[in-house]
Parts: sequence; structure tokens; C-alpha cells
Amino acid sequence: MLKKIIFIIILVHDLYSTEVYYFNSKQKIHIKPINVISRDISQTDYYQDNKGMIVGITNKLIVKLKEGTSIIEILKKFNLVLEKKIGKRIYLLKCHDKSLTLQISNNLNSEKDIEYSQPDFIKRRVRR
Repeated sequence: MLKKIIFIIILVHDLYSTEVYYFNSKQKIHIKPINVISRDISQTDYYQDNKGMIVGITNKLIVKLKEGTSIIEILKKFNLVLEKKIGKRIYLLKCHDKSLTLQISNNLNSEKDIEYSQPDFIKRRVRR
């Protein structure tokens, strides 16, 4: 009986725990959602990494394409909107649903035509 209870607890934990992460220089950075009192609660989700840094994530992504890749193809494939071009092959893109920002960013990182992709983080200023 005890083994069944332990098995059920482990199964429920695995079903309801999802891995939340983003990529930074091809390295997976794990983050966990936190509650932050803010004026823009509906537009920003806040997370904390294992070093204690708090970042806000909205529905915007920064994406750098590899040479010869069309931004139009990426926009269509991932149902994104071009916000603006911010550099050579670097774009600010907008997701239609902010809850998908991390997932889309991670999926873009696995594309062969993408040099990097990350959410457009909102970070607190830190004095150096």
C-alpha cells in the first residue's frame, strides 16, 4: 500500500512539474516563476534564476538570424509579429500570447537558421 502511495505521489509530481528555462549562449538556464508586486502585473511574468537574479518576461523576443535566412519565413512558421529590426539580422518579435514566449524562444533556438533567440528580458538595474 505504501509503495502505491509513493508511486502516485511521484507520478502526480512529474505530471504537474514543468521545466522552465531559457537559453543563454546555447546553455540552458533554469528559472522558476515568482510573484512580484508591480504596476504592470498583467503584462509581465517574473522569474528567478538559481543565482537569485529576477527577470521579467513579456510577449517579446530578440532573435538573431543566420546569414541568408528570411525573417518572413520565421514569422509565418511561429506565428510572430515583427516589432522592429534592431541590428544586422537581429529582430524584436512579438508573440500573440505571452504565456508562449519562453516556449517559442526555446523552439527557435533549436532551429538551424537561428543564431540565437531569447525573451526580451526586463531586468533590474545593477550598479557595477
